[in-house]
Amino acid sequence: MRGFYIAILLLLSAGAAFGQRAKLDRLMDYYAVHDHFNGTVLVVRKGAILLSKSYGYGDDFSKAKNTESTMYLLGSNTCQFTAEMIVQLDSKGRLGLEDRLGKYLPGYPNADRITLKNLLTHTSGIADFMRDSAFVRYSQGKPVTRDYVLARFRNSALVFTPGANYEYSSSNYFLMGMVIEHNKKKKYGRE
Repeated sequence: MRGFYIAILLLLSAGAAFGQRAKLDRLMDYYAVHDHFNGTVLVVRKGAILLSKSYGYGDDFSKAKNTESTMYLLGSNTCQFTAEMIVQLDSKGRLGLEDRLGKYLPGYPNADRITLKNLLTHTSGIADFMRDSAFVRYSQGKPVTRDYVLARFRNSALVFTPGANYEYSSSNYFLMGMVIEHNKKKKYGRE
């Protein structure tokens, strides 16, 4: 992700400094070719579109190229929306925060011991897949499938007894996304 943020900062300053589409396009082509950027760029200055172009693959496995309509994973930026969706579903009676995870994901290990509230408050004890250095190295800037992510932590031992401690875990919100999909019978995010 570091390369992504650097590219955006350079792109913003380049847009102001160069002010030309061709130069912006060459800059982003350079980043894309050197694996420092994979995504879609929209640069607008004073209402004029300077650059609107996609680079790289939206899915490395199928080699599907990014387009202006590609949906991107936003990492932890989605946590606030995931939490809000869970709270809304709770307020509508479509699920309960004290419900066990197994109600929505039958067969998930320890699901009878973990509540949705545990997931929401990072008290589930589920290992954080983002602490798996092999996963982080592999997935850096690449889209990965839900099954691949789930396999990184599904069978890991609990870090602590659910409810006994607090430890941030991206796995919690990943699972809540799956609960939302189960509840709403719609995709939450992309795969």
